[in-house]
Amino acid sequence: MSTSFALRPRSVVLPMSRRSVHVFGYLLRCVRARTWALAALVTCIELAACSGSTGNNGAPGAAGPAVPAGVGLRNVTTATTITGQITAVAIGGPPVVRFQLVDQDGVALFGLPAADIGFAVAKLVPGQNGASSLWSSYLYGTVAPTPCPASVAACATVSKTQATVESGTSGALVDNGDGSYVYTFHKDITIDPLVSFDPGLTHRVGFEIRGLAQANNGAYTFQPSTGATTGIAAREIVDTATCDGCHTRLAAHGGARVEVQYCVLCHNPGTYDPKSGNSLDMRVMVHKIHSGNSLPSIQTVSTPNTAPVLGAGYWIVGHGNSVSNFNTVVYPQDARNCQACHAQNHPNLTEAANFKTVPTVEACGACHDNVNFATGLNHATGIIANNTQCSTCHGPASAIDAGKLQVVTAHLIPERVFQEKFAYNILSATQTGPGQTPVIRFSITDPTNGNLPWNLVTGEPFSCAGAYAGVSNPSIAVAWSTTDYTNVGSGVTSEAAQPFSIPVACVTNPANAPVANGDGSYTVTSATAIPAAVTGSAGLLFQGHPAHDFLDGRGPQEIPVPSVVAFAAVTDTVAAPRRTIADVKKCDTCHDQLNAHGGNRVDSVQACAFCHNPNATDVVARIAAGITPSALGPLDGLAEQSIDLKVMIHALHADTYRATGGATPYVVYHRGVPTDFSVITPYPGQLNNCLACHATDTYYPPDPATTKTLATTVSTYVGAVGNSGPAGQTALTAAVAVCSSCHASATAKTHMLQNGGAFDAVKNALSQVTSAETCTICHGPGAIADVKVMHNVPALPWSPRSTRR
Repeated sequence: MSTSFALRPRSVVLPMSRRSVHVFGYLLRCVRARTWALAALVTCIELAACSGSTGNNGAPGAAGPAVPAGVGLRNVTTATTITGQITAVAIGGPPVVRFQLVDQDGVALFGLPAADIGFAVAKLVPGQNGASSLWSSYLYGTVAPTPCPASVAACATVSKTQATVESGTSGALVDNGDGSYVYTFHKDITIDPLVSFDPGLTHRVGFEIRGLAQANNGAYTFQPSTGATTGIAAREIVDTATCDGCHTRLAAHGGARVEVQYCVLCHNPGTYDPKSGNSLDMRVMVHKIHSGNSLPSIQTVSTPNTAPVLGAGYWIVGHGNSVSNFNTVVYPQDARNCQACHAQNHPNLTEAANFKTVPTVEACGACHDNVNFATGLNHATGIIANNTQCSTCHGPASAIDAGKLQVVTAHLIPERVFQEKFAYNILSATQTGPGQTPVIRFSITDPTNGNLPWNLVTGEPFSCAGAYAGVSNPSIAVAWSTTDYTNVGSGVTSEAAQPFSIPVACVTNPANAPVANGDGSYTVTSATAIPAAVTGSAGLLFQGHPAHDFLDGRGPQEIPVPSVVAFAAVTDTVAAPRRTIADVKKCDTCHDQLNAHGGNRVDSVQACAFCHNPNATDVVARIAAGITPSALGPLDGLAEQSIDLKVMIHALHADTYRATGGATPYVVYHRGVPTDFSVITPYPGQLNNCLACHATDTYYPPDPATTKTLATTVSTYVGAVGNSGPAGQTALTAAVAVCSSCHASATAKTHMLQNGGAFDAVKNALSQVTSAETCTICHGPGAIADVKVMHNVPALPWSPRSTRR
C-alpha cells in the first residue's frame, strides 16, 4: 500500500482564556493573523481485527446533487476558495470517487494536480455492549516512536497504529476538464486483512486539498450495498459550525482539515500518539484538550503541574517532534456545559444527545482522568466497571440516588439553574442632576413565578445573617459621563476611576436602606452625590449577586444574575446611552455567559465599561502589593497597567501576538494579586475577524472630529505618588490605545506617531488630551487601508452560533 501523501500535523496550541477571572469573551480582533487550529493533532485509526467474508460488492453510489456552477471554466490555481463535493462513490474493489470543484464564484475548476489532493475512507461500526458506534479507517500504518523532544522528560517507547490518507498520486486521478473528476483508490479496501469490508455498514469518504486555495473536505456518507445517503446509520455528534463559533475556522494539520465529519475518519478509537501514549480518539482528545489545566491528573496542592509527563494530563508530540501541551489550556466557560458543543437543537446532529444517553469509559474518563475503571480507583465506592455498566448508574433512566448520577443531572450547574429565578429591574431614576443624590426605584422579580417580586428583607437569597453574611450583595452603580466614562470626583479610592455604588440588600446603615413601596418595588436614595462638574448623562448598573444554600455542604453560594444597565440624564434633556461596540451574545459563543468578578458583573459588556474605562488602571492593587515607581512589577516591569476595556480585551486575547512585537506581558493586578495573561494559550479563532465581537462597522479607529472617545491612562503617578485625579496623568491617545494593544512592534509605534498618535499625552482635569490622530484618513471606511479590508473582515455581518441554553 502506498501512502505517499504527506502528513503534516502542526504543533498548534489551543488558546483559551482564564476561567479564574472570567475574562470578557471572544476577542475584538485587530490584526491579520493565521487561523489557529483546534489542536496539534496526529492522524489516527481504529484498527479492528476482523475475519470472515467480505460480502457482496455494493452497487455504485447514487450521484449527489450537482454543485451550482457559474459560467465557464477556470484553472484551479486561480481560485480564492475551493468548494468540492463528492457526487458518488462505488466500491467494487478499490473505491471509485466522483467529485467536482467550484471556486468562490461557483465557476467550475479544472487542472487539479494529483499531488494536491488526498483521500480518507472509513466504515462506521455499530456500538455493542454499551459502547458507542465508532469509525474505523481502512488506511493505516504503524508509527514508531522517535527520540523524545528535549522539553519532555520521558516518552513512551511502543509503536502505535495511526490512520492516514491516500495521496492522489497513489491511485489514479482523472480530470474530465469540466470541473468534474474521478479518483480510483490505490488500495482495494474489500480485501484488507485486518479491517473487514461490510457493504451493509455506513461508510464515509472525504478529501483534503493542499497547496492551493482554502478548500472544504467534501465528506460523503453512504451505504455501499444500496448507494443510500439518507436513512442510514450515522454518528453525527458535533457540527463544524459549532466549533467555528470559537475557532472561527476549525483547521488542523496545516489548515487542510476543516470539517468534523472528516476529522473523525482518522481520529477514532484505538489510536495513540506513540511518544505520549495518549489516545487520539475524537471522544478522548476533544474532551481532554478543552479540560486542559483542570484535568484531575495534573492537579497539585497549589497549582496544576502543566509539564508534559507520561500518564498525566494531555499532550501530543506531532510533526517535527514538536510538543503540543494542552495542560496549559484554560477553557473559558464551565466544562459542565456539555451543550456548548453537543448542540441538540441542530437538525443534522442525530446523535448530539449521546453524551447523556450513551455514557462510556472513553468519553467520561477523558475529563475524569484520575478514575481507573479497571481497578475502581477514584470511582464511587471503588466500583470496577466497563461500558456495559455505565448506563446503569449514569444513563437517562437511572434512579440511583434519586437520579442524581444521570449524566444530565450530574452536569447541571446549580447556580445557573437557580439564576433563572432572578431578574434585576431599574424602574426609574430621579435627582440625577449635578450635585444631586440619585433616587432610584427598582425591583428584583422571579421570572419563573409570574415575575413575583422578591422580598429583600425576608427572602432567603438576601439574608445577611450567619453563613449568609457578606455573600448577598446586589447594588446599583452610578458612572459618568456616557460619552466615555471617567468617574472623576466619585470619591472611590479602593480602585482607580471607579463609579460609586448604592447597596440595595444587606445594607448595614439603616439610613441608606431601600424603602418598600408596597407594590413589590423599592426606592433607594444614594448616600453619594453626582459631582457638580458632571455633564451629559450617567449610567446606572444593577449588579451583584443574591445567595442560596443548595444544602450540599458548600454553604450559601453566590448566584450570578445578569446585570442590567440603564441611563439617566444629568444635564442632557434626554438620557444618552453609551455607545455599543461589542455584542455580548458573541462573547457568549465562547464564554457561554460572560461572567466577571465572581458573578458580580454578568452577561453585559456595557456593565464592564463602568469600571474598565479610559481613566482606570490597576495602580491601587499594585500599591497594595508593594509595587511603586521604584519597585516595578516583577512580571512586566510596570508600575501600573491600563484596564480600559478597549485596551484590555485586545491585549489579553492577543498577548501571544503582542509578544512578537516585543510588548511586555499583559499583567493585571486585582486586590493585590496579579493575573498574567501571557501564560494563557493563544486565542483559538482568527485575530483579524473583528466581527467575532464587534457590532457591524464599530471596529474603525475613533475619529477625533466626530467622537469623544478618551485617551487611555497608562500612568496615574504624578509627583511619584498615585494620583486619584486625571490632571497630569500620562495617556495613550484613543486610536493608539486600541491599535497598539495588538500592534506592538517598534515599526507600528513609529507609524502611529507619524500620524498624530501619542504614547505620552498628558490629561487635564477633565481627563481630556489634545489629539491630532489622523488614523481615519487611511483606515476609515472606504479609505486606502480600510480596516475592514486590511483585517479581511467578512463582507456580511458574521454571527456566531449561540450556545446559550
